[in-house]
Amino acid sequence: MYKIETHCHTVYSSVCGHLHALQILDLYKKEGYDAICITDHYNMQTYEMNNAENVADKEKAMFKGYLEVKDLSQFYDIEVILGAEIRFNENRNDYLVYGITPGVLSNPKEILEMGIVQFSEYAKQNNLVIIQAHPFRHHKHCIPVSHEFINGYEGYNHHPRHNDFNEKAFALSSKYNLITISSSDLHRSTDEESMGGIKSTVLPRNSVDMAKILLSRDFTLYHKNAEN
Repeated sequence: MYKIETHCHTVYSSVCGHLHALQILDLYKKEGYDAICITDHYNMQTYEMNNAENVADKEKAMFKGYLEVKDLSQFYDIEVILGAEIRFNENRNDYLVYGITPGVLSNPKEILEMGIVQFSEYAKQNNLVIIQAHPFRHHKHCIPVSHEFINGYEGYNHHPRHNDFNEKAFALSSKYNLITISSSDLHRSTDEESMGGIKSTVLPRNSVDMAKILLSRDFTLYHKNAEN
């Protein structure tokens, strides 16, 4: 079984991220992961942080973290997968997106103005998979979105500095028979004691592969502490 991280942040494209590419790769190699989904924040903060307004290649600006980690991954024998944690301008909900291909998220301002209802249709047209991240992180003003607009919920977010009421998220996903994932939501090196993800018989090579694995539901949930 291949161990896959579904939710990880870098210092390059997430205001809250603390880890550089080598730190991330060293940590995940030590922990025995085979693939890492870099899901940096895709929101107006990242847009401004990386000066996307004034560069022609806005995808490169928004996905700087993924590109940095991907560039060095060849020395680690770890697959690095492009993902995104999108926060639309309408509220503070976050959505993990997989299946990203060139050009699909190339207009950040247009994407962020869509909101989840419009983006849900856009995602279907472009074969994207949407998983609402930490839907019950109430202290950050997150609220569960209607199941009709997404493919699943992050049932187990193992971020050590937030109470995400994972049991509620898992129950909600089960109620509507949606995709349920586990993640580390990694931001710092000290988060290594609460790492998560999924295990699959298939190793994803890119974001499209990752979307296919999630849609297949042929994977198990992973949490480091459950092994101890």
